[in-house]
Amino acid sequence: MNKESQPTRTEFVTYWERHEKERFSWHSLLPHLIYVGGLAVYALAVRRLDTCGRFWMVSIGLAIVYIIGLPWAWIVTAQRRHASFIRCPQCGDWLGRDASGDWSGSNPNWKLVGQTGKCTKCGTQLFTED
Repeated sequence: MNKESQPTRTEFVTYWERHEKERFSWHSLLPHLIYVGGLAVYALAVRRLDTCGRFWMVSIGLAIVYIIGLPWAWIVTAQRRHASFIRCPQCGDWLGRDASGDWSGSNPNWKLVGQTGKCTKCGTQLFTED
């Protein structure tokens, strides 16, 4: 990771504090509502446009692409956009929660990283100076 893409300590702490506040807000439900709404619109469109069932293979293929592809694209996009806040560029360790979504100890990892500025696993310096 080059110096231009490294966040400052303030940006890092602000990102994780905002994440903690928004974790249980209605904003966190918005992607799920869009996803389920898209499935509903798709089902209605397929029923209305393909009344004879001639394109059932295409319909199933598109449904599979939507069901698997859209969440995958959202995850990849979010991880790329917030990579410097989520994972250590050197060892790949999670800077916030671990892969299961749990904290790895009594203190959230991002608080320890925010205080020291270093990865808890490999010790790499993660921040530029404020």
